[in-house]
Amino acid sequence: MKKIQVKHIVIFLLILGLSLGIDRIIKYLALNYLLQDISIISGFLKLELTRNVGIAFSIGLPMIIQILIFPVLFFMGLYFIYKYFDTTKVSVQIICGAIAGGAVGNFIDRIYYGHVIDYISVSIFPVFNLADMEIVIGIFLLVVFYGKIKRV
Repeated sequence: MKKIQVKHIVIFLLILGLSLGIDRIIKYLALNYLLQDISIISGFLKLELTRNVGIAFSIGLPMIIQILIFPVLFFMGLYFIYKYFDTTKVSVQIICGAIAGGAVGNFIDRIYYGHVIDYISVSIFPVFNLADMEIVIGIFLLVVFYGKIKRV
């Protein structure tokens, strides 16, 4: 069995904290200052404040299920990463810290507001936020690196 060392989780926790902090600041700014849509690329990209009561890709589930399922999925994900990835690799620590920071940021929204604050609108996707990007891109990178990061 692998032994977790403090030095192996420091980067993970730093990235998680940074990710979560930036998420909270941007969502605060969106809630307080994004009073109307702002077009960035006409017809394609805009800032648009929305309140997402669903989960990934706005799929609807009762809030109690969303709240109860988060800790289960979160710790299952951490266990999977611990079991199958070399967690001494800085790349794994950074990717997992970003995924965890995004997940915790959206979970805080669900608990505090009863929905997730979204603000990035790309014409072909549901409106999303930085936390969503961290989760999706992080999981994508784990999949891409799965064969390249030394599995234990």
